[in-house]
Amino acid sequence: MNKPVKVLRIIPSLEMGGVERTLTSILPRLDKRRYKVYLCCLFKRDKLADTMESLNVPIINFKMRARLDFDGKYLMGILKLARLMKKMQIDIVHTHLYRANIAGRIAAKLAGVPVIIANEHNIDSWKKFPQKLNDRVLAGITNKIIVVSDAVKDFYINKIGIPENKIITIHNGVDILKFQTNVDTNKKRVEFGIKSDDKVITIIGRLHQQKGHCYFLKAAQIIIKKNPNVKFLIVGDGPLENRLRDMSNNLKIAKNVIFAGLRNDIPQILAMSDVSVLASLMEGFSITVLESMAAEKPVIATNVGGNSEIIEHEKTGFIIPAQSPEDLASYSLNIINNQDLVKKMGQEAKKRVLNFSIDKMVEKTENLYESLIRGVKLDRG
Repeated sequence: MNKPVKVLRIIPSLEMGGVERTLTSILPRLDKRRYKVYLCCLFKRDKLADTMESLNVPIINFKMRARLDFDGKYLMGILKLARLMKKMQIDIVHTHLYRANIAGRIAAKLAGVPVIIANEHNIDSWKKFPQKLNDRVLAGITNKIIVVSDAVKDFYINKIGIPENKIITIHNGVDILKFQTNVDTNKKRVEFGIKSDDKVITIIGRLHQQKGHCYFLKAAQIIIKKNPNVKFLIVGDGPLENRLRDMSNNLKIAKNVIFAGLRNDIPQILAMSDVSVLASLMEGFSITVLESMAAEKPVIATNVGGNSEIIEHEKTGFIIPAQSPEDLASYSLNIINNQDLVKKMGQEAKKRVLNFSIDKMVEKTENLYESLIRGVKLDRG
């Protein structure tokens, strides 16, 4: 019997972001007879590491310096990572997010790893010339670059300058069954102090400028003036929490806004919600949108990244311009005032999300691994 292919996935840390949450779904599902998978946290373990280990995914806590300066200390970290790959006889290195994509690919090349894959998860418009140059140079030592949406693919071809033949789109996937669960929604609402006849509009994501929470709060002010029996649930933590709390006070909507913090009960929270909102200024292919649709909830999302590749406008939800609280408020009121529309859109969303199941993502990932491994000679010892 052939030995399993050794795969090292590398990520900066295991915080509670969309990329990290997706890894907790996909890595335990890879065929254990064919692949032996390790996950390397390049800088720190963080919140999801224990979850990963409970799913029998070995964690390597590498503790490399996070600052990306190509000085002696940083280069020694790369050499140490390369030695680890060589010692473990890794066959595939698969990296995620910018800092891991840099260090992981260089180390893999130095270690002579046969297959090198990088994952791009977002339209990284923040990248300046040095970062774009790094991406172009490292594409030359990369067998394949996975992007999570066609919008991200277009960005990396046209804005970064990556050859199209280097790129493959594998859409993010979601564990659909996890979100089709029976929940006592009234009991869940009591937990947050929400009345049974209140409408609930939920936004899930890190409290970061990219996620557009300030526009969510401005929309909330407009909505409350027309319907005061609406609660706005903000799920997640991050650097903007205090500023957003101050903003809700200044807008005089604080009694309608609930800051729920980080949660591990997202399926239950979505079950008690009427509408899910994504107000992002930048996205790749939103896990939150997929989860909301799996929970049979209509989604209002900004027209950024791959959102329009998921949501069918006016069928499974609504696509609106970014930075437009007026549109967000208008569509939210349209939904919450029409329960038949909520139910119909939720049903259509559930059908649509079947195209983006975690099982399909796993299948496409394994097919890519298989095709790339066939093209190289593995040193099996």
